[in-house]
Amino acid sequence: LDVTALGGLTINTYKTGVAGVRETFSGSTLLLGGGALTGSGIQTVGFVTGLDFDEIQISISNLAGIGLGETRVYNVVLQQFCAADPALVCNVPSPWIAPRFAATVSSPNTGISGGAAINSQVINADALVDDNLTNFAEISFAAGALTNGFIAVKDQFTDYDPANGGPYFVGFDIEMPSVLSAGMLNGTRVETFLNGLPTGEFVANGSLIVGTSSLLTGTGRQTLGFLATLPFDEVKLTIEQGASVDPIGSVKVFNAIITKYCPSEVECDLTARTYPSSPVYINGERTGIDGAGCAACSINDIENIINSAATTPATVYTPLSVATTSRVSVRNAVDVYPAGSYAGFDIESTSLADGNFFGSATIKLYYQGTLLASDPGDVTLGGVSSSLITGGSNRRILGIVGRAPFDEVVLEITSLASAAIAETKIHTMFVQNYCPAQFPALFDFNTDVNSP
Repeated sequence: LDVTALGGLTINTYKTGVAGVRETFSGSTLLLGGGALTGSGIQTVGFVTGLDFDEIQISISNLAGIGLGETRVYNVVLQQFCAADPALVCNVPSPWIAPRFAATVSSPNTGISGGAAINSQVINADALVDDNLTNFAEISFAAGALTNGFIAVKDQFTDYDPANGGPYFVGFDIEMPSVLSAGMLNGTRVETFLNGLPTGEFVANGSLIVGTSSLLTGTGRQTLGFLATLPFDEVKLTIEQGASVDPIGSVKVFNAIITKYCPSEVECDLTARTYPSSPVYINGERTGIDGAGCAACSINDIENIINSAATTPATVYTPLSVATTSRVSVRNAVDVYPAGSYAGFDIESTSLADGNFFGSATIKLYYQGTLLASDPGDVTLGGVSSSLITGGSNRRILGIVGRAPFDEVVLEITSLASAAIAETKIHTMFVQNYCPAQFPALFDFNTDVNSP
């Protein structure tokens, strides 16, 4: 059963006492419960009703030039969709899967198009919405001409309105092939829909970062998405393979991800900004690697920077004798850090011991997407030791003090061709609000004054 053969299927509903067909769906308007648009086997085909009914009918027609062969109909499937149970937990990324959510694979927005479509396919798409988090769908590309692979998940019950209950981060948990050449995934795109129509909001790899940067740099599972500002009920991932001799291969898509962000307190202590305690996410607009011809450069396991449960750091790798600039951005979706707050990253590198790292690293602060002034009169750059971290002279918290409110912290690491920093481990991001000192009513001049 492929997408062409769907044109020969029609499903109608009826109700006793009501003349004629209540609702009818056919072809690409049908939903495939299994989501697979290629291959054979048992698949669930149907639609979401808008009217009450007590009878359902399926009709099968042979289209010109398309022989369906034998079609077995096993039984009728009825499913009632309900609101998420349990509801979204603040600042915790949630797989958009059934039965917790009314999640289905959106057939109209799932499939393959383009020159090599005949040999490329979406495999096991139903894994996107099942409750086995180790399962995954695959967008598999064959070598050849320009090809688009796309896959989508729709909530059949709930509309998510960022202005009423949000904001929301929405995207996909994916895993890239182990080896990718530069520019292979410049056509990557995540977009939202509402009631079957594009909202106009999207994030695209090619438009995110100027030059040769890539949001999808490195290996390992990573979340690709964006902070939505318009209501939505569906999210779609599109991956474009260019006219290249080397195919992308298979991209694993584990599930769609949705996160509801809620405010957190900015403490006076030096505090790791990770979820679920903080509404933070990796901002792809300012995350990636600039460097012409650096196929071996990578940022791996980047989500670990903001995941409190992570046991290993993210790593930035730039081979020797390659000039690159690597960027990692952590943005707060709700909170604004007050002026005078310290922000930094927990960094581990052999270059810290000999001092070379300080000349290669820059930390920038943003507010609502605008870069704040970064001259010495506004920020102070420095390395800070802390009892929160271990690792000796190779590991420190490197940060700055912002003289204006900010909501985003960006780490830039510049490696010169003559003196590259081969590997940098990034454990997490810290922010500390410098609060007024609290002294006793009768000041004791022997009182030690320490942070915080």
